Amino acid sequence: VGKPSPQLFAAIERAATAPARASQLSPMDMSTLAWAFASQGHFADLLFGTLADLAQARAGELNPGDKARMLWAFSTAGRSGASTFSAFLRSDNRTVTRREELCIISSPFVNS
Repeated sequence: VGKPSPQLFAAIERAATAPARASQLSPMDMSTLAWAFASQGHFADLLFGTLADLAQARAGELNPGDKARMLWAFSTAGRSGASTFSAFLRSDNRTVTRREELCIISSPFVNS
């Protein structure tokens, strides 16, 4: 028992980021992958980049729990999340208010 091996994370990252596979990831797959990698301290650039692109493109498909897991994982991984957060707000048919914009800009999550 313990942390999975770096080789296991690398294999999962390769499989999940292959273009044919990445396009088939469900919203739950995306959020679970992000959460699993971040919770184990494995901050794979290619995986998080792919998930950010997918989350922005498919923000309307993610439920609030998926969005929360994704944002937590991005924050934990030290990844900038301004574009992803804004895409999530737009997917909920919301415009970003000036106050939210200021919170986003000043957030350590966004400015990591």
